[in-house]
Amino acid sequence: MRQGYYAEPKSELSLLVPILQSLQTQNETILKLLQEKPSAFSYIDKPSSRLSLRRLSNEEKFIVKVRDILRESEGLKQFELLSALGRRKDDRTVLRWLHGYDGIYWRANVVGAISPTYSYSLIEE
Repeated sequence: MRQGYYAEPKSELSLLVPILQSLQTQNETILKLLQEKPSAFSYIDKPSSRLSLRRLSNEEKFIVKVRDILRESEGLKQFELLSALGRRKDDRTVLRWLHGYDGIYWRANVVGAISPTYSYSLIEE
C-alpha cells in the first residue's frame, strides 16, 4: 500500500475521529463561554426576531396600517377606513384582508338596519 497524500484510509472510522474531537472541543468552548458570561447570551424568541429582520409583506404592512388607524380613531366605517388607507372601496384584495382578520386584530360591527355597514374597532391584546 502506498503512503502519502493519495493513500487510502485504514478505515472509515478513522476519518470520523478528528471530526468528532473537533465538535467536542467546540461544544466545550461554547459551554465555558455560557458559564462565564450568561448575560452576554440573552434568550431570543426566534419567530419575533426573524419577523423584525425580514421584509414585511404587503399583507403585514396592511395589518400594521389598519391597527395604527384604528388606534387613533375607533369606530370607523368601512368606507372611512379604506379612504384613510388610501384604497378604493372596490379593492378586492384589501377587502379580503380586512374581512379575513376580523376577530383577530379588529372587530367588524354591523351598524344600521336599513343599509347595514361595518364599523371597525381595534381588539386590544
